Amino acid sequence: MYLITCLRGGRAIKIGGFIMTLTTLLWLSTNTDIEVYRERRVRRESQDYEVYKIDIGENGDLPLDSDISRKMEKKDIEHVEIVDDGKLKNNKKASPEMGSKEMAPIVPEDDSPTMSPLARKPKIMIPKQFRKMIESNANMYKKDLKGKKLNKAYEKELHTLFSQTNYTRCSRLIIEAGLRHDVKYFAFPYKYEPSPVDVTLMSHLTLNRGYTRIAKILAAWPGPVSFTVFGTDEEIKAFLKTKHTWKRKNVGIHAIYQGNDTKYYPVNYMRNIALYATNTSHVWMIDADFTPNQDAYKLIKGYIPHFNWTKKPTALVSPAFETYLPEGGVPANRAQLMIDLKDHDRIETFSFRRCPRCHNNTNWPMFFNSTKEYKIKGGGTFEPYLVVHRKSIPVYDERFVDRHWNKILYDYELYALQYEFYVLPDVFIVHEPHERIQQAQLEFECLDVIGKEVKRKLLLKKKDIERTIRLRKRSKKRKKTPSASRSKR
Repeated sequence: MYLITCLRGGRAIKIGGFIMTLTTLLWLSTNTDIEVYRERRVRRESQDYEVYKIDIGENGDLPLDSDISRKMEKKDIEHVEIVDDGKLKNNKKASPEMGSKEMAPIVPEDDSPTMSPLARKPKIMIPKQFRKMIESNANMYKKDLKGKKLNKAYEKELHTLFSQTNYTRCSRLIIEAGLRHDVKYFAFPYKYEPSPVDVTLMSHLTLNRGYTRIAKILAAWPGPVSFTVFGTDEEIKAFLKTKHTWKRKNVGIHAIYQGNDTKYYPVNYMRNIALYATNTSHVWMIDADFTPNQDAYKLIKGYIPHFNWTKKPTALVSPAFETYLPEGGVPANRAQLMIDLKDHDRIETFSFRRCPRCHNNTNWPMFFNSTKEYKIKGGGTFEPYLVVHRKSIPVYDERFVDRHWNKILYDYELYALQYEFYVLPDVFIVHEPHERIQQAQLEFECLDVIGKEVKRKLLLKKKDIERTIRLRKRSKKRKKTPSASRSKR
């Protein structure tokens, strides 16, 4: 049970501080046995103070029809304090002079996420022989990652993106976006020396489906892999004790420990952990529900030398399909794929029924008639699965958890960075059937606000890059023109 004291009257000079404090309350409440929403006014000490007694629901949301919530909407609150067990932290009577300078800061002085007691430094376990590699990789992406984590600047920005009530409703998702889970790198013995041109398949999954999916992918992919698996302490402990079917040493599996009081799947955090644990020249990130065709590893290694990766940033697209057959639905090669595509009950292009525009950039008519790689346009709502040069790519944006926007925006960032996209004609992946995860509408709406803002900034970044390229071209042209005229003289 918590008491909230609010300074009445006037407009909210620093509403962000109020919301931040309430967010902390939400997290305190989720760790206690609390019933359903109840709210009642306890007492009114003066015209300046109002004291409320609130029970927060198990889902961590404020009762939107409550008196205090209506005051939030009217911006009728200047100052708020949270008090445990009915004892005020500050017994001084509130006064009209209390303003933004006297309010608690929205965030602390350091750059760490602060809205939750869960925001702690994670425990990272790395076998000694891989420590240098992983730390080197993480440092390589450190600068890029700084703007893709929950920090004090981003917290302030979120207050401007959301209304007061919606910020509170989305607070749990925002908080978990700043959470860094414990990691155990290379949970099983690993040994692999990459060739100069090599590619690691990366993926991520929850342990409730991990056993079968890992085995299926490995059956089709003989090359190195870097998988992150997400589960509770007990699930991971059971997974590590299990005797698995694969006997290879090039299977890197990294365990991400789910906290007892966390709710969301840290999808991009897991992708980055998988990335840090690779040492090949190229990487291929796919989702764990997909299975590659049998010759994909050999074919990709053959395509890599076709491109000048240092001169022009490039991304190779592996077309995505989906089958409705529980077994035997993944064609071994392109020839078999072309035969199977004639039967739409067997296999079709991925998301054809749910989101056809998400893979339209693949240019399906061109794919069906091509025998060599061909160039396409990125951007839009395109969310392809890509082979990229490991040392030159951006990291995944860890502010995105669960589903929605997380992969589209990564591919859009490559588009903004002027990457060229090429479709491979005989390398593909097939999505195999599983029970579809239903995402709550609230989570979808919260991520939609964040995603659209990130995309807006990427578009501005794209325009800046294009402007710089144009200026460089003009500068080169001017430099050439005088020399040409002098030669004529």
